[in-house]
Amino acid sequence: MFIHRALAAALTGAPLKLYGDGNQRRDFTFIDDVVSATIAAGTALGPSGPVNVGGGTNASLHDVIALAEKLTGLPVDLHAPPPATATSLPPGPTDCAPAPSSAGGRPSTSKPA
Repeated sequence: MFIHRALAAALTGAPLKLYGDGNQRRDFTFIDDVVSATIAAGTALGPSGPVNVGGGTNASLHDVIALAEKLTGLPVDLHAPPPATATSLPPGPTDCAPAPSSAGGRPSTSKPA
């Protein structure tokens, strides 16, 4: 969702609301990887349980904004609303350790450099 918001802000000139300092890191997952993992988990034989699906790498919100600016050639106008409450998301990449055996392997799509 944030990738879309950053690209839309660059393309339209609308301000992008940036909560926090932008250094918070998120694991962004390509939808094809989510679909593949869901299908694999639904057809897997043997024991089942919760599976985290993620891209396996992470980026800061500033990284995403910089990539949106690089891809579009346009600046992103940042708007900093009042401080929000702390997030419950962990700071690192999604732990996909259980996924290889039960959901078909590692993600096939990574974020561009």
